[in-house]
Amino acid sequence: RQSTKLGLRNRFGMMRVCVVGLGAMGGGMARSLLKSPDIEQVTGFDLSRQLVDTFYNDAKAVNKAPSSLPEKLELANYVDGTTDVVVIVLVNERQCESVCFGDGENLTTLLRDGACVVVCSTVSAAWAKSAEERLVSRNVQFVDSPISGG
Repeated sequence: RQSTKLGLRNRFGMMRVCVVGLGAMGGGMARSLLKSPDIEQVTGFDLSRQLVDTFYNDAKAVNKAPSSLPEKLELANYVDGTTDVVVIVLVNERQCESVCFGDGENLTTLLRDGACVVVCSTVSAAWAKSAEERLVSRNVQFVDSPISGG
């Protein structure tokens, strides 16, 4: 079993982070990341154009946005081989499964070796264990870090 000790800043210098799910919880987390001096860029992905546009403007105001905002709301336009960490803040396990392992482009096809996926959604222990095994087999680190809104 691979260690979950990250040490990403030491290995990569300034980090590039993408937050998937910009609702009440994810949007707040993404905005908090904008304050970190260790993070070079924060992108936000959601299926809501309004949430993506609003977050992009917030990130741009502090010089932590990508140079342009993609027109299409597709994961591959927000996560690529330069992304160090993806923080997933979605409603349920089904959505997490789709983003991580779904048909077509997903995190296992988009992330480079050594990147990290942090799942903050409520998922079963069985899914988290399975996700960790599948991601680690692709040389992507996994952190199960559930949050609660109340």
